[in-house]
Amino acid sequence: MGMYWHLFRNDLTCSKRITDLELVMLVNTTGHFIWDCAFMKYNGFLDAGNLIHHIMGIVTYAFTLYQQHNHNMLVLNILPAEFSNVNMHLREVYKRIGWRYTWAYYFNEYQYCFTYIVCRSIWIPAAYYWMYTCDTTNPAVLIIYPLHCVMSWYYVSLLPPMIKARNKELAAFNKAKVTVPWFSPVPDAKVKEAGVGAAYEAYKM
Repeated sequence: MGMYWHLFRNDLTCSKRITDLELVMLVNTTGHFIWDCAFMKYNGFLDAGNLIHHIMGIVTYAFTLYQQHNHNMLVLNILPAEFSNVNMHLREVYKRIGWRYTWAYYFNEYQYCFTYIVCRSIWIPAAYYWMYTCDTTNPAVLIIYPLHCVMSWYYVSLLPPMIKARNKELAAFNKAKVTVPWFSPVPDAKVKEAGVGAAYEAYKM
C-alpha cells in the first residue's frame, strides 16, 4: 500500500483530510504495532528498543487518527520504514533452512544492509521536512518523529560491524580455498576448516 500511495496517491498538501486509503493504512499499521508487540512478548523477545519504537508509532498514529488530517505526512515514512523488511525476513529464513553459508545469504545480507542504511539514515529523516513545515502537524508527530530518526541512526550504526564480519567470513573462505555456492550450503567441516563459525556469532547477527 505504501508503494501504491507513493506512485499514484502522493499528495503532500498540508492539512489534507485523511482519505479512505490513508485510513486503511493508518489502522493497518497501528494494528501491526499492537499485535507485533503482543507476539514478541508472548515469544519472549520483546526488548526495550522494539517496545519504545512500537509505542512511539502507536501514539503518533492515535493522535493522527483523532486529528483526522495530515496522515499523508506519516505515509511518507511507511515505504522506507518497511523497504528492507523482505531482506530482513529472508536472512532469518535462510538461516533456518541451513543456507547461512551460501552466496544467496551473503547477497541478501548486503542488500539488507544497503537498503536499511539508505532508508533509515537518509530517506526517513528527509520526510520530516514536510511534517515540520506544515503548521497543522500534530505535536506528537513533531516531537516523536525526530526521536524515531535518532533511533534509526542508532540501528544503522550497528550495521558496519556486521558488514565487516561478513567480509571477514568471505575472506576466510577465500583464503582456505573453500567455494561458497549460491544455494548449496558449505559443509560444516569446510566451515570449521576455514575458521568461520562461532567466533563471528553467525546466528546472532
